[in-house]
Amino acid sequence: MPPKRTRKLEVFTEGEPTRRASPRNKRPLTEDARDALPPAKRAALGDKTKAANSRESSFRDGEGPQKGKRTVVKKGGKKGDENSEATRATRAEKKEVKKEETAEEESVAESQAEQAKEKEEYPKEELVDENGIEQPEETEVTTLDKKPKSTPIDQLRQVQEALKLAGISASHLDLTNPQAFAKLISSRDAWTPALLTFICRQPGLTTLDLSMPAPSPGSFSVPSCSPDLLLKPFFSFSISTSLTTLSFRNRYLTTSSISLLRMIPALVSLDLTATSITNHALYHLTVHTSLSLLNLNNNPSITDDVRPVFSALPSLRSLYLRGTSFTTPALRRLVTEDLPKGCRLLSIPAPTIEALNSRGERYCMEIPQGEGYLEDPAVVGNQGVEVLRRNLELHKRCNKDIQTSGTKVELAGRLRGVLEKRRGDEGILAVLGRET
Repeated sequence: MPPKRTRKLEVFTEGEPTRRASPRNKRPLTEDARDALPPAKRAALGDKTKAANSRESSFRDGEGPQKGKRTVVKKGGKKGDENSEATRATRAEKKEVKKEETAEEESVAESQAEQAKEKEEYPKEELVDENGIEQPEETEVTTLDKKPKSTPIDQLRQVQEALKLAGISASHLDLTNPQAFAKLISSRDAWTPALLTFICRQPGLTTLDLSMPAPSPGSFSVPSCSPDLLLKPFFSFSISTSLTTLSFRNRYLTTSSISLLRMIPALVSLDLTATSITNHALYHLTVHTSLSLLNLNNNPSITDDVRPVFSALPSLRSLYLRGTSFTTPALRRLVTEDLPKGCRLLSIPAPTIEALNSRGERYCMEIPQGEGYLEDPAVVGNQGVEVLRRNLELHKRCNKDIQTSGTKVELAGRLRGVLEKRRGDEGILAVLGRET
């Protein structure tokens, strides 16, 4: 059944009449709201607000008109005079504002007319450089909200100033061989955003070295500009498509600066040695499916959590991890689960090297063939107690900490752990190119 309809009952008191929500019965403005209004409107509404507040207070105190009575306010008098004076002041202010706006428009029109006359009287002069090549005219931007765009002349001046500061003469500016010019700038460690923008647009550039000299022990090198500002030219569609090799050795980089390399289409080799990058920065490299060499040496912020990045690089063939925070268990899983087929570890952390050199003290390296001895950890769960105990006794000869007593589940867990470590270490050595 549908619900019963109910009717609302309105109860009216004998005193104050009901006040409905209508435009005439709006609450008066408060003092804070009145102060926030413009001066003209505040002057016009000043007396009205005071009168409304006084009437409202009189109703609260019971001094207002009684029910059924009607009050009539006659026009004129003191109240009418005050309202008329406020209206006149508002009109006068509006007229003054309109006059000022008209004067500004007239001044702008006059300046534009004068500029047009000057262009007609004085034609444009052709800008010619020392070699007789016409240069585009420099334009000025009159808007205040937009920054002036740099013209080719400004860019050329910035390149010349950077070369002058680096002590390189303009005769070395050989555009037919951008590789030699880039090598010269790298040898002087004089890279600037203007020089990098100029070099990245050259079509014959294949290798770019932005490395810095290694600091001496106990000191650090301060870059001339921020890495984000320096690498900003890489984030452009005009970058050379032939650039395949980049090196940032010993140069401080951030996560945002690594993200600027996404626009390089055919990056093959990337050297990030001692750049202080973190795991988050490496996730920006997953777009470079053609990357085959990645050097991450001496970056202690690289941890085990970066393993998924390597599985997303199908062309990776050489990986350097010396000086990172990779643990030995993570490296065992890396070589067995994440690394692409054919990839080699050309350097590994020092703790892993020590663990590989002492592996003969943790388990038996040479397991006899047959006689119930196991090498595959996957078949441990199908063996009996006697076979499990016999295998553990074999490894206990090398490591006295291995226990051979317990239930079948405990024995199987211990043997499986020993065999998984042995297989992981063999996988690391195989990727390093060494025989077990």
